[in-house]
Amino acid sequence: MAATPKTPVNPQVDVKIVKVGGKGANWFVKSLILQPNAKVVWHCGIDSFTIWFPKNHNPIANGNTEIYGKNGKASAVVGSKTGIYHYCILVTEDNGDVHLVEGNSPPTMVIE
Repeated sequence: MAATPKTPVNPQVDVKIVKVGGKGANWFVKSLILQPNAKVVWHCGIDSFTIWFPKNHNPIANGNTEIYGKNGKASAVVGSKTGIYHYCILVTEDNGDVHLVEGNSPPTMVIE
């Protein structure tokens, strides 16, 4: 009897949202290159952040356009459609200051 093939595990890609510089510093994230159906986990030194994709160009599998970070971490699974997707990240500091995270201005996700 032939062995049953294992279901492939979706790859996971971890990405860090980092603050560069001292006072008045900017937040940055690197571009992402993913395989279809991969899980993306964003890590940030700040507990509260929001990731937003435009409704008409959203690669997230469940269709959510907003992903909320909690305890410095947020995750989502991308769908199977390949392409280049631009998105936005807002980091909210404990004092209420909100910062737009820069990447390729805006950050880019490539699914290939």
